[in-house]
Amino acid sequence: MIHFLVSGLLAAALSVFPFWKEGTLDIHMIASDYGENTFVVMPDGTTMLIDAGDPKAEVVSRYIRHFSPRPDGLDYFFLTHFHKDHTGGATAVEANFEIGRKIDRNSFTPGSHNQFIPLHATVSEFDIFNIAGNGWIATENGTLCRPLSPEDPENFDENMLSCAILLRYGPFSYYTGGDISGSNFYVKQFKDGKAVSPEIKANDKVEYRSFESQVAELVGPVTAMKLNHHGVPDATTSDFLWKMRPEVMLVAGFDHKQPCPLTLRRIADPQLPCAHKLYVTTDSGKKGSGSALWKSAVAGVGHIVLRVSDGGQRYQVFVLDRDFQVVSVSPCREVISRRPDSPDIHLESADDFGCIDEAADSVWRAVTMFAGTDEIHSMMILKDGKKIYEKYDTGHRPDERHVMWSASKTFTAIAVGFAVQESLFGIDDKVISFFHDDELPSERGEWLEKLCIRDLLTMSSGLGTDGINKVRSLEWQHPAREVLAVPMAFEPGARYHYNSMNTYLLSEIVQRCTGMKLSEYLNIRLFRPLGICNWEWEESADGVTAGGWGLYTTTETLAKTAQFLLNKGKWDGRQLLRPEWVEAMSSPQIYQSDGPRNDWNAGYGYQMWVCTHNAFRLDGAFGQFGIVIPEKNAVIAVTAQLNKGKRNFMDLIWETIWPRL
Repeated sequence: MIHFLVSGLLAAALSVFPFWKEGTLDIHMIASDYGENTFVVMPDGTTMLIDAGDPKAEVVSRYIRHFSPRPDGLDYFFLTHFHKDHTGGATAVEANFEIGRKIDRNSFTPGSHNQFIPLHATVSEFDIFNIAGNGWIATENGTLCRPLSPEDPENFDENMLSCAILLRYGPFSYYTGGDISGSNFYVKQFKDGKAVSPEIKANDKVEYRSFESQVAELVGPVTAMKLNHHGVPDATTSDFLWKMRPEVMLVAGFDHKQPCPLTLRRIADPQLPCAHKLYVTTDSGKKGSGSALWKSAVAGVGHIVLRVSDGGQRYQVFVLDRDFQVVSVSPCREVISRRPDSPDIHLESADDFGCIDEAADSVWRAVTMFAGTDEIHSMMILKDGKKIYEKYDTGHRPDERHVMWSASKTFTAIAVGFAVQESLFGIDDKVISFFHDDELPSERGEWLEKLCIRDLLTMSSGLGTDGINKVRSLEWQHPAREVLAVPMAFEPGARYHYNSMNTYLLSEIVQRCTGMKLSEYLNIRLFRPLGICNWEWEESADGVTAGGWGLYTTTETLAKTAQFLLNKGKWDGRQLLRPEWVEAMSSPQIYQSDGPRNDWNAGYGYQMWVCTHNAFRLDGAFGQFGIVIPEKNAVIAVTAQLNKGKRNFMDLIWETIWPRL
């Protein structure tokens, strides 16, 4: 029997829940006598039922018919795994509704962004990412997967095979993962909020069931989430909560340990960096937890509705009774960015490395002597992947976000490499193919028709203007349209001509093909795997990552990215980016001029400069360098304000530091 907590004041103020309208995302956790049943209405009206644990499905069917924009059908029916408290009502649901697409863990595709999509209209910035399922988890580059455990999957229990998804709408994010496990140890009995039975092993055939932490590493902080495995002790671990940091938590409970006291204590932990708001479908766990603990963690009981509006910018939580009347509602909250705020994972330092300090220090002195207005802000040198030198000028810190200027361009080329790797587009695809006719000039010349991705990458596009200042000042409301409307200066591919709008267009194309801003896409593919959290990136008036400039991050981020390129796209033993792409990025694709070969005329790759000494570099205005030296297995990262001495500085690197590496 379901028990609803309704105070006297709220009982006098019952109201009807406002019906769904287009542009709104509704996530309903239905309170039934048994199992999990979550009904989702996407912003275009596409409907989705996640699990059907109610055996007769009477409550679930009545609920869906009451709130669904299409009462007789379900666009998606998704079963996270095959336990009866998730599938017991599947037959009844299929008898009561016309099902569009049924997906279970056998047909679920980890890494996909396309298995669950809005079917009735295009929805901007809406995405459902398949995180894990059937014992596999997506890797940071999205479409590739790896096993969750090296142990024999034949020994996995059904909970270990649960499917997990991440739903994103603008800045709002919601995680749900069936009964995926976080620990192999389990407490059966609680009394008055305390464990009264010893821990037992949940699965004797395997050693580890710690899948939650791997999921959390991939997902990162979210706005809201469903507790794994009904909030019982082998899931929703402290590590998982700390990594996910949800503002709102939901749990479907139907016995005395759902959620259990141990989970409630974790949620009520005052040190936990989240809002401690747990909404439960029933109060069956209150007796075993005790009133004080229950009150400290639980915000509401009943049918729970997360309503997300304004393109994912705001949300509210409604609690409904059995007659679908509103018994409580949270304030309307603005969704905050859920980017991880933990410090970066730092590179390891070498124990000792000769006299590199003396050589590097001499470069600092020489730069300031060459031009009194020039100054180095930081320098980090890596050898064999470890720090052998690190220094910051007065007023500059290791955690400082330093402007990268045009070194940002290389990060954009890395993002393009990931998109090409995922077959989203090819480098010979025509640029105009990514834009609608009404976004292009009515009269398109032969050169614009010919322009392709490769030309943008190699600074040989022939674009007729560089509008960086108009983009930064927000004068151009739609920069891509503006720059493509200017007549071309020369035939694409004919010659090198540096133009930051090349990189801006690459960023917009990545956004159009991935459905994510380039910065968000790169955060998943590059920054998270490299342990990089401390960054921000400028955007245009229409919300496109600047691409060619505007990245602010640390010296260590610059060093890590250079090391990633030195490793030919590999990090921590994982090949994230194909080595062929890194080789193409760092090889001469075009020459700047016919003059003598030096560090400014040794060739240009994909948004990256080729150097002398068989090296290559990320290069930003005023001396933001990420110099990659394969012959020495070394990297030099520098932030600076070199008003006159950039070329002098590069000469000093080769004369002073290079021989000591």
